[in-house]
Amino acid sequence: MSETVAAGAPANPASTFVAKTDILERTRLIPQMNQELAKDEPTFDDVLAQLRRDEGLAARVLAIANSAWFAGRLKVDTLEVAFGRMGSQDFYRAVLAAVLRGNLGEGTEQNRWWQHADVTSGCCQMAAQLVAEPLLEKAWLTGLLHDCAVPLMARTVPDYSYLCEEALTYSPTIVATEQDCNQLDHCEVGAALLAAWRFPASFATAVRRHHTTLLAPVPDDEGVQLLALLLLAKRVCDPRELDKPVFAERDEAILLGDIATTLGLHPDRMREAVAELRRLYRLRLKHA
Repeated sequence: MSETVAAGAPANPASTFVAKTDILERTRLIPQMNQELAKDEPTFDDVLAQLRRDEGLAARVLAIANSAWFAGRLKVDTLEVAFGRMGSQDFYRAVLAAVLRGNLGEGTEQNRWWQHADVTSGCCQMAAQLVAEPLLEKAWLTGLLHDCAVPLMARTVPDYSYLCEEALTYSPTIVATEQDCNQLDHCEVGAALLAAWRFPASFATAVRRHHTTLLAPVPDDEGVQLLALLLLAKRVCDPRELDKPVFAERDEAILLGDIATTLGLHPDRMREAVAELRRLYRLRLKHA
C-alpha cells in the first residue's frame, strides 16, 4: 500500500516504514474483513473465496476454529461449515488470528509475541466483562493487536530483537529507547498498521499510548476507554508479577485512579475489579 502525503507535509515515519515492508500485501485480507464486518449483514463471500485459494491459510483458520480458542465446542472440516456454525463475529476472530499468526507469529521472537497477544486479549476481555461490557469485543481486539508491530520490527529492524522482551512488557522507558536506537517505536508503527488495516481510530489511540503511565481521563472517548482496559489488563495479568501487589507504587496508584475515572468507576469498585481480574487470571493459568 503506497502512502499519500499532502504537498509539503512531512511523511509519517511509522507509516513510511510499514509501506516499505511487505506486511500490508501479506495481510490484505484484514482490511477486507473489516469492511465486510461493518456491513449490516456480512456474508464474507469474498473472504471465503480468497481462503479457498490459499490452502495454507484455510488450514490455519480451521485449526483455530477447532482449537481451545473456542472451547472445543466446534468441530468443523470446511470453511463453509465453520462460517455457518460460528457466525460472522467468531469466524472473523478465527480468520484474523490465522492471518496474524501466519504472517507475524513465526520464529522465536514472533512466537513469544503470539503467546503474549493471546494472553493479553483474553485478559482485556475479562476486564471488559467486569467493568465495561459494551466494549468486550473491542477490548479483546485491542489486546490482540496492541503489540503487533513487535514481530514485524524484530524481523526487519537490525538488532531490534534485543528490545523485544521489554517491548512486550508495560515498561515506561521502552518507547524512548526505541526512538533513540531506531527513530521508530513499536507503538507508532502499530498505530500505523491498524490504520492501514482499517480499524477504527479508537484502536490506534490505545495502541499509540499503551506504554504510558499517565492517563488523561476522557470518559466518553472510546479510544481512551480501550487504553484504560489495556493498561489494566497488562498489569494485572503479568505472569512475572503475580506474587507482587498490583498498582502499589505511587505513580501506579495514580494511574489506577485515572483508569477508574475513565471507566466511570468508584475507587472501591475499581479495587474490587483488580482483585477479581487477578483471581480469574490465576484460574486461567491453573487450567491452561
